[in-house]
Amino acid sequence: MFEADDLLPALQASMAVPGVFAPASIGGRVLVDGGVVNLVPCDHVLERADFTIAVDVSKVRKHGKHEIPGALESVLGAFNIMQASAITEKMKHRKPDIYVQPEIEDVRMLDFGKAEEVFQQAEPAVYLLRKQLKGVTVERGHPADRP
Repeated sequence: MFEADDLLPALQASMAVPGVFAPASIGGRVLVDGGVVNLVPCDHVLERADFTIAVDVSKVRKHGKHEIPGALESVLGAFNIMQASAITEKMKHRKPDIYVQPEIEDVRMLDFGKAEEVFQQAEPAVYLLRKQLKGVTVERGHPADRP
């Protein structure tokens, strides 16, 4: 949506999760994080791209945990449930060529200091993505392999 103008208002809008961060007002419009309604917006490029890779970074719940969440975790958990339902429905109708969902546990939405942990936990998904991409290049023929 944003192709020009100041970066800061766009960043504020992109992280404006209702109940957590206030919405941003840009050009007379009140905006919130797009993930509220479309966490994996690959459907916007499917018709415009030759090949699509979608990465779903939504939270993976840890099985066996039975802690009662606080108010903030309840709001974020409700968003996770809504987003998961929307993604499941979308994937029934329009899928990207490759769909990646790293299994990230014990990292909450606002845990900004856990980037290294996220990267470590995402390694199996990166490995799988590389494997899938190699299969695609073999199947379609890599440009360097063509006469």
